[in-house]
Amino acid sequence: MVQGVCPEDGGLFVPSRFPFWSRSEIQSWRGLSFEEISIRILHPFFAQVLSEEELKEIVYTSYSTFLDERIAPLRKVKDLFLLELFHGPTLSFKDIALQFLGNYLDLLLKKKPAMKKILVLGATSGDTGSAAIAGLAGKAGMQVVILYPDGKISTKQELQMVTSQQKNVYAVACPGIFDDCQRLVKEAFKQDSPFQQEYQLLAVNSINIVRILVQCTYYFYAYLQLLERGAIEEEDLVDFYVPTGNFGDVLAGHYARRMGLPTGRLHVATNANDIVHRCIQNGLYELDRVKATITPAMDIQVASNFERYIYEITGTERIKELMGSLTLRGRFKLSPKEHQQLKEQFDSTAVSEQQCIEAIKHIYSIDGSVIDPHSATAVSAALLIKEGNVKVCLATAHPAKFPETVISALGQNIQALNHPALLSLEALPKHKHHLNELTMESLFAFTKQLV
Repeated sequence: MVQGVCPEDGGLFVPSRFPFWSRSEIQSWRGLSFEEISIRILHPFFAQVLSEEELKEIVYTSYSTFLDERIAPLRKVKDLFLLELFHGPTLSFKDIALQFLGNYLDLLLKKKPAMKKILVLGATSGDTGSAAIAGLAGKAGMQVVILYPDGKISTKQELQMVTSQQKNVYAVACPGIFDDCQRLVKEAFKQDSPFQQEYQLLAVNSINIVRILVQCTYYFYAYLQLLERGAIEEEDLVDFYVPTGNFGDVLAGHYARRMGLPTGRLHVATNANDIVHRCIQNGLYELDRVKATITPAMDIQVASNFERYIYEITGTERIKELMGSLTLRGRFKLSPKEHQQLKEQFDSTAVSEQQCIEAIKHIYSIDGSVIDPHSATAVSAALLIKEGNVKVCLATAHPAKFPETVISALGQNIQALNHPALLSLEALPKHKHHLNELTMESLFAFTKQLV
């Protein structure tokens, strides 16, 4: 189930079944480390391809690169909790899944060498690319190509990609927007693609189901940290507020809930590119022009992982109908019953740039700490909702990756923005590649030139 990374029919893999733990079983995990909890959650998904010892080796190797030994610490800020997911090598929540994925693929290839050349393809709106490069750089037998929209990610995000000195990774600037890059990656996996003849293809975006499964782990860890602190009682639920672009992070929370995690509401926090928010509110999923914002990782229209959830409530034939309508007409409409199911599982808020900036100011005024603009969308949504359970906001990136926005919001430079992992990047040699046309022919020609 977890070996496939992108079906040849253009769809997406989903788990065929989920393990389930009772509330008391989950609560018995109190006191376990992030690594120990991860092994328990992931083992049922990987048991057919990895021994428990192999899984343990991958997990501990992956998280040995993190700057905080807790991996995903929970920090209380007045009435909210911030789940800090940015302590990995590229200071983004993407590291949690992509460090694992890199080591997982490496082990699989050592156990069973590929018959074809391996090409790992990915598209990024900012953080996925650098995290993928950090997770896969130097891995033997793999060439890694990351497409990103030129000029539409932050300077720090681009530097993290183009300064890699490993020979097997290629950061490729493209015309257009993230959705164009992602569309091209998905097309490469179709049966009639020239890539299928030439390469063994692997996906590194969250269209790779392994990434979503690994991201489930920190929802459990957050809940258990709240229990250990006495911030919740055993009968309590927890509400999670999630910055959302491609829907992968919040889908992981939904999967965690299906596995038994006692969650309350999963709250989708979007920016001005609010296609998912609009669908949750009125049942209509309709493409619009992508707007450039101060939260570039969320500047997305086609949220691939939303397709996974819609499939869950509609089934095979209906999802084909809906996605076909999206392709042909740029929109689809859920039935009243389908829309009701969606609203029962998710809440949503579209956060303006001013609200995002106010949230950055709000957190700083409480304890002098700084959050990045993506995390601030979740905080803003949580501040707007007065009722509910204990609130956990996912802090998905370190503020040092977005210094211009933070400085503008606070009116001053902050020491926290001078992170050592980013300070040295400017002096490193840059390896930036370009794709002048977003076509299958251009991408295939580029990959044929790789060593």
